[in-house]
Amino acid sequence: VKVAQPGTSGVNVSEASATLYADTFPSLSLKLDTATVKGNVDGQPFSVTYSSSDSKFFFNDYLFANDQDTDEAVTRTGVVATFSGTKFPLAPEVTVVAGQARDNGAGREPFNAPTADYFGIRTAFKPLEGIALGLNYVRAEGLRYGLGADLSAKVGPVSVTGVFDTTKGWGQPVSDLFDSTLSDWAYYVKGDLSLGPLSLSA
Repeated sequence: VKVAQPGTSGVNVSEASATLYADTFPSLSLKLDTATVKGNVDGQPFSVTYSSSDSKFFFNDYLFANDQDTDEAVTRTGVVATFSGTKFPLAPEVTVVAGQARDNGAGREPFNAPTADYFGIRTAFKPLEGIALGLNYVRAEGLRYGLGADLSAKVGPVSVTGVFDTTKGWGQPVSDLFDSTLSDWAYYVKGDLSLGPLSLSA
């Protein structure tokens, strides 16, 4: 269902959709597979998406990067909500994900199917044209939690991208996240230069 001309004052829904899954064996049953609502708050876009088994989201390359998961090793029932604060300072883009993940055993029989509630919030700021800074917090209840930051910047022929993520086993102090001997770090910095027919990357 779509609204031809949604309002731009207050909370407005511009689109709503749902996908149902029908099973005919052993008896007819219907299940809500996905549902999405899109709209705006005072002209600032938002969306909320529910998935019963394949919730997808991407924070950065090493943190909450599930948008390419196609092997069905993990089932994720959850919600992904986004909001673009175009009228706020630094134009923040906020993404919140929450749900429950279940390990399907990756084809092992027999296997245990542990579950974990997960939560993550990402805020991407745009302080200047061509520059975006993302700050992330993630956790899988009882398993791990972590922090992350990522940067992309382009000025003329030069562009720079970088990621820094740190995660730690559940129950350990937050201070351990900033000690590489006590937590797991993943990071990189990549630079690109384009000058006519010449391109350099490092």
